[in-house]
Amino acid sequence: MKTTGKLLLTLGLAAAAFTGCKKDDYHAGPGENARHGVFVCNQGVFNQNNASISFYDPAADTVATNFSFLYNGQPFPVGDVAQSMVIHKGKCFTVVNNSGKIYVTDAKTNAHLGKIDGLTSPRYVAIVNDTKAYVTDLYSNNITIFNPTTLEKTGTIAVGVGTEAIVVIGNYAYTCCWDYMTGNQVFKIDTATDEIVNNVTVALQPNSMAVDQSGKLWVLSDGAYGAEDATLTRINPETLAIEQTFSITAAFGAGSSPSKLCANAYGNKLYFLNKTAGSAPNWIDSNSGVYEMEITATQLPSEVMIPGGTRIFYGLGIDPSDNTIYISDAADYQQPGTVLHYCCKGNLLSTFTAGISPGGFCFKLQ
Repeated sequence: MKTTGKLLLTLGLAAAAFTGCKKDDYHAGPGENARHGVFVCNQGVFNQNNASISFYDPAADTVATNFSFLYNGQPFPVGDVAQSMVIHKGKCFTVVNNSGKIYVTDAKTNAHLGKIDGLTSPRYVAIVNDTKAYVTDLYSNNITIFNPTTLEKTGTIAVGVGTEAIVVIGNYAYTCCWDYMTGNQVFKIDTATDEIVNNVTVALQPNSMAVDQSGKLWVLSDGAYGAEDATLTRINPETLAIEQTFSITAAFGAGSSPSKLCANAYGNKLYFLNKTAGSAPNWIDSNSGVYEMEITATQLPSEVMIPGGTRIFYGLGIDPSDNTIYISDAADYQQPGTVLHYCCKGNLLSTFTAGISPGGFCFKLQ
């Protein structure tokens, strides 16, 4: 289960809401009163068709878990591996990876509005404008183009490799390929022509990207789990020139496996998860957890901001309305996980139980 509009991040982060936590209304939509909150994409167990969506309302401190989409008023299951979600013009686009589909639902009622299917292994959606969106695909050599208004597939972009994270900056989209032991490219796509116009080589297995307040593109690579250094790279999006590279392996040790890069609302700070091989019981050492980094920093942070401890940190999202931090703990990937909500200073605000393998966050701002 491999797991961010002129400035759009689509790392699996975006938006929506829901009301109480009573069992009898678990499948209802967010409603008019829940104007702000966070959807959690619970991936479920691979091949068991038990993905789910949770919604947390931080103002009321209530959570609704395992609610379904509604078709003609009746709930139906999310599918196999809820990878990511993005909201556009009141529509939730939920990418269901192993089912090869994107379900489109009403952001307030959960009512089924349509779907985009026939995909191989979809990962993340980037909305370019009201009539164009891209969806990356891990095991396809093409990016699929669709119309977010009509939900019609309108074309493909031949990349030649599978694609993972995608962001839009101005008139261009940037996507990275996550291909085990060989993927090390970031591609620049002209959104007017849907053609690749440039590419740049980074460290192996770039898995997430973010854009800072200066419009710089940041790329996080895990280094293929020790095949080479895991790195954080800053790129000039106009020229694709690499401006700076930070070695996460050198800073935090061999076995470092960073993921889930994202920026705060101001674009002046970056956040990412790092897991570093350690000792039993969970084979995680003291360098594992959430890291915060100023975009002007000349070196990686020396200390972890939020230590993982014995938890298996799996998902990370920054609420753009208040810069609070959401982290998911996947536990053993077989039972319901936990979401931890922190203030921007790293103090714990609340925790709640989500579904199995919570991995993606999508924020509803109104």
